[in-house]
Amino acid sequence: MSTFNPAYRRFVVLDDRTVSDLALFTTLSADFVQEFCRIALEFVKKGPQRRLYANAAGPIGTTPEAVEQGVTGLAQLLLEATRAKLRRTEFVQTVEELDIPAATAASLAEFFIENQEEIAATTEVLAMGLPQFRHLDWRLDMEVGTRTLHHQVNPQFIFRLDTQTAAGVDQSRHLQCDYANLRHLQTALEAAVSEMKNTHCQRIARYIQ
Repeated sequence: MSTFNPAYRRFVVLDDRTVSDLALFTTLSADFVQEFCRIALEFVKKGPQRRLYANAAGPIGTTPEAVEQGVTGLAQLLLEATRAKLRRTEFVQTVEELDIPAATAASLAEFFIENQEEIAATTEVLAMGLPQFRHLDWRLDMEVGTRTLHHQVNPQFIFRLDTQTAAGVDQSRHLQCDYANLRHLQTALEAAVSEMKNTHCQRIARYIQ
C-alpha cells in the first residue's frame, strides 16, 4: 500500500509570456477575480470574447487589451494546473510564487477546484486526436509526349503520406498532384506558417498543445 508523502508536490512550469500576462493579478482586487475566472473559462471553451474584455476593463480602470492578456494568462494557468492535477495547496503555492496576493490566490484556487472537471473535459476536446505526421515519400512522373501530342511536358507528383492516429494505428495515403496545384499548396502553407507568427495565433496555439 502506498503512503501519501506530504513533501511530494506537483507543479507546473509557466513560460515567460504567461507569467507576464498574469502580472495583472498582482494588483487586481480580489472582488473582481471570480469574474475574470469566468471570462477565462469562456475563453478556454469558446475562444476570445472581446465584448467581455471591454466590459471588464472599465471597472478596474484598464484597457481591453490588458484584460485580454490577463485572461489569456489565467486560462493557460488553469489548463496547465488541470493537466498537472494540482491539489488546492499546490495551486495556491504556484500562484503565490508569481507575487499574487494571498486573497487573490485563494479566490483563484477556489474557482480552479470547483471547475476542475469542466476544464479537464475541455482539454480533452481541444486535444482533438488529430493524426501525427510520420513520413513522406514522393516521386516525379514526367510525361513528355503522346502519339498525338509531341514534346508536351506534363509533370505529376506522386506522394505517400504516412501518419499515426491518436490510438497508435499507422495509416498511409497516396496522393497525386500537378505542378500548379503543388505551387498553390506551397503558397497556402507558407501563408499559414507566417500567420502563426502572429501574437494572437501563438496564444491560441498554446491551448491545443
